[in-house]
Amino acid sequence: MGGGDGGGDMKKPNLAAEIARRLSKFHQVEIPGSKEPQLWNDIFKFLERASGLKFDEHEKQRRYETISFEEVRHAVNEMKHLTDLLNAPVVYSHNDLLSGNLMLNDNEEKLYFIDFEYGSYSYRGYDIGNHFNEYAGFDCDYSLYPNKDAQYHLFRHYLKPDVPQEICTLPGSSATNMYSNL
Repeated sequence: MGGGDGGGDMKKPNLAAEIARRLSKFHQVEIPGSKEPQLWNDIFKFLERASGLKFDEHEKQRRYETISFEEVRHAVNEMKHLTDLLNAPVVYSHNDLLSGNLMLNDNEEKLYFIDFEYGSYSYRGYDIGNHFNEYAGFDCDYSLYPNKDAQYHLFRHYLKPDVPQEICTLPGSSATNMYSNL
């Protein structure tokens, strides 16, 4: 479907619904091995690498040296602590669901996820949120990030793939409550 194009076809409601249905099924798969979320290990590994960089270009090095990696570590540790308090569901996650990792077979009208190199157990909400971030593309144009209606559209099809219209009509529920535990 392309790659890094800022979501492209992923924004189309029918395709977004199919992505949500497939992702819901994907998140139900049990993979042998540790079920501990790998997110924090990966973040700390990348942070360690980033804190040791050196640049030949003086201006890049000067800007790099303004980064307080100690503050970043502190913020990441705080986020990890807050995430632990949420007791968020941990599922096997794709962790890289950008448009280039979606393959649509028009003949069969089937959608496939490809490129599982970042696949690991992670927080369900992280995998969905990361998918939304991929709409911004490699240029990080966050004006392309899906609006609330587009997010709710995906959530409804994720949570109730067969009857997404029922999500908003469940007694005693609000959109915020329904989606808060994703």
